[in-house]
Amino acid sequence: MFRAPSPCPATARAATRNGRPSTWPVARRDAVLARMEGDLLRAARLRELLGVPGQGFASALAFRDKVRMKTLVRRSGLEVPEFAPVRVAFDLFGFVREHGYPVVVKPAFGSGSTGTQVLRGPADLDRLLAGGLPEHAEVERFVEGPMYVVDGLVAAGVPVATFVSRYLNDCLSFRDGMYLGSAQLTRDHPLTDRLIGCARRVLDALPTPPCTTFHLEVFHTPDDRLVLCEVGSRTGGALTAPAIRAATASTSTSSGSGPRPPPRA
Repeated sequence: MFRAPSPCPATARAATRNGRPSTWPVARRDAVLARMEGDLLRAARLRELLGVPGQGFASALAFRDKVRMKTLVRRSGLEVPEFAPVRVAFDLFGFVREHGYPVVVKPAFGSGSTGTQVLRGPADLDRLLAGGLPEHAEVERFVEGPMYVVDGLVAAGVPVATFVSRYLNDCLSFRDGMYLGSAQLTRDHPLTDRLIGCARRVLDALPTPPCTTFHLEVFHTPDDRLVLCEVGSRTGGALTAPAIRAATASTSTSSGSGPRPPPRA
């Protein structure tokens, strides 16, 4: 979003070269919006450089780096899968030796299950290593159970809108050519309040910006535990925003800064 002619101090400095004003026009930056997960860190750094409000780099990193994210969440007492960073193949060997199969290997900065692989035995491990480890890889124990999603909006540091759904299949199934969908839970569903409460505690455990959308994925295990998969400080993909609009008339669709739909819980 841009508005001229009053530049902020950061852009005014950037417009000066060798003590003389630059010839290109300067507009004041009011906000930096990231519409894709891969842009969250860039957008956070730009906000800091330009002096505009919104999510800072440390906050964005906690939501993008799955190792850091799970470290902070586990430190708060919430349950996450056993996990470890993988820098070399021996890190993966040691994790499998300690925890056994199956395990999940994924890029720590990935999204949409791109690069994620489930290793169910030595043959899968050999196949992964033959193709090369993902960059900045993470390994975690495979968690049994369906995956639920909590999408929402944080305003003034408080979740003011939450929308709970369950995946039909999952992102890995979609990658393998099967369908991916979700069904929203009703307000009286026995898991709705538990999932919303879990989402609130996860957001409290992380350096959540005062205004953001979020997309949280959590497993419901056969023994009735809620185990965090991951959370992003952005709106969910795969038509999540249109589905929320169709069901509720809400418009929470931007990351790092957001509109104000009617409060829901």
